[in-house]
Amino acid sequence: KSKQSVLIFQYKPQYLNASLVNTIIQKSEPLFSFRHECILPLLDYHYDGKSFYTVYEAVPKMHALELFLQNMPHWDIKTLWKFCTQLLLAMLAIEKQGLICGNLMLNQIYITPQKEVKLLRIGHWIDILTKAFPAYP
Repeated sequence: KSKQSVLIFQYKPQYLNASLVNTIIQKSEPLFSFRHECILPLLDYHYDGKSFYTVYEAVPKMHALELFLQNMPHWDIKTLWKFCTQLLLAMLAIEKQGLICGNLMLNQIYITPQKEVKLLRIGHWIDILTKAFPAYP
């Protein structure tokens, strides 16, 4: 038995089809071996015939960036600079691996109690959106 914290994301079933599920699986495979201190590792995925799930390693007591900023009494420029620097390092690592982050959204950025940035759900969003919604730019 493991006491490892995880985050599980469910893809909306109404947008899934066989082709999109195959694309998600293909784009997820390289993420199993991709490691960077600012990116939460993909641990597993599961498709039950209706919904698709991705499972990521989590850091206990981490918070979404948006929530962290809302609860921050004053925005310290050094802390914000540290976040930006960590985000850029993560984005560079993604680029070096030949992966595409796609849209970087606030719900993909988490902050640990040590004020370290952790990204998740990276690597294939543009391809997935393009396949699911052909009109997507």
